[in-house]
Amino acid sequence: TELQGIIDNRGTLTFIPDTLNTVSGIDTAYQVFGNATLIGGGEVALQGSETGFTSSGTLTNIDNTITGSGRFALSLVNQGIIRPGSTTGVPTGLISVNGSMEIAEQSVLEFDLGGLVPVSEYDVIRVLGDVELGGDLDVNVLLSFTAPFSPTDTFTILESYEISGQFENVANGETLLTSDGRFQVQVNYGAGSTFNSRHVVLSNLMAVHMPEPSLFGLSCAIIPFASLRRKRRT
Repeated sequence: TELQGIIDNRGTLTFIPDTLNTVSGIDTAYQVFGNATLIGGGEVALQGSETGFTSSGTLTNIDNTITGSGRFALSLVNQGIIRPGSTTGVPTGLISVNGSMEIAEQSVLEFDLGGLVPVSEYDVIRVLGDVELGGDLDVNVLLSFTAPFSPTDTFTILESYEISGQFENVANGETLLTSDGRFQVQVNYGAGSTFNSRHVVLSNLMAVHMPEPSLFGLSCAIIPFASLRRKRRT
């Protein structure tokens, strides 16, 4: 299928491996001529490591959500959401970009951690070219992550040829709260990283200890009552 210019996707554009999407055994995907822009606020769902868009140019994702596991055979400018894995199937996955990737300030990269094994247990984005970071990083620890973990465990969630820029919400070496506030993790990337400077690596994952709601509520109830008692004595 040949596309060019503005692609208005207001629903779900799903790429499923099947014989209808191949010619002489070669995956034809969606051929983009030159540069193209993806709008409409829809979803691009990659399934079964399928190739999505392919081009010698650049695809700019304005506001779509890219999900699943698959490959973009082009350069990508992302201003929307990239969320490897599926909300209805396998929760973790791998999204590959064969060119470069620019993560604009409006964008969000969302990663699920469900274990210590890349792709099958936690999300990965793999870029063959350079990555320019921007936007927000969002990390979520799945409830299925029941295996013991330690601060020395690492999660390489993004791989590239070279990294520049930084996330809007967390600099290299800083600590990030997970989306539900239950855990915190150190984020490492770029020239100052203690790990591979070409990767985004999460480390020092640990639970955030919150006060017990019952004890907190009890203390709030006792303090006003004690104050009231003292006032009566005077």
